[in-house]
Amino acid sequence: LKCQDLYFKKGNLSLATKKFHELILQNYRPVMYWWFVQNFSSPHAWFEARSNFAMSTAVWSAVGHIIGLGDRHSENILIDTRSGECVHVDFDCIFDKGLLLPRP
Repeated sequence: LKCQDLYFKKGNLSLATKKFHELILQNYRPVMYWWFVQNFSSPHAWFEARSNFAMSTAVWSAVGHIIGLGDRHSENILIDTRSGECVHVDFDCIFDKGLLLPRP
């Protein structure tokens, strides 16, 4: 991405942020917040679901890092529609196995 090149190669965070907004956010607007509003209509249910999502995502991130869980992408991360919790699936690349795979 052009915005990554601006930041990593040239160290220009403000220009990289501007390019990110122009190139990414204008074409792919964030919509996940709206999913929570539509699926958890009461303020209490919304807050609980968002809290569950945030905490479970944080725990999975820490645990995944500790056990060397790789190959994380949107098809391997699910959201429980009843609680809002993040759930990981497909543990084939565990214990840093992904580091041995060829890179495209």
